[in-house]
Amino acid sequence: MIGCHPEFEWHPGRNWVEAGLMESSYRGAEGYRRYVAATADVFGGEVYVKPVELIDLGERFVVLAEAPMRAQASGVPLTEAWALVATVRDGQVISYHEYFDHAEALKAVGLSE
Repeated sequence: MIGCHPEFEWHPGRNWVEAGLMESSYRGAEGYRRYVAATADVFGGEVYVKPVELIDLGERFVVLAEAPMRAQASGVPLTEAWALVATVRDGQVISYHEYFDHAEALKAVGLSE
């Protein structure tokens, strides 16, 4: 939450929203806490992100990463591609958009077709 605007928005990956696992967006610190809790319900405490690349675009930045995790219900380990596109305004992050595909995140910021 450090560096985030008090009313920032977190937009979870489309796959999770379409599957009914997440709301379409979460606002502010309380909203982000709800997002983290919902993630923990599905994947427990074994979710973390291994950054692969950081792309600075001025008022936006992109983090490309891998996210090793283990499903709570089945115990099956898996690694997902994970990306985050952040928008910065007045020195604070105002929004995060989460992707489970590096190419989709790069396309969202105009770096690929």
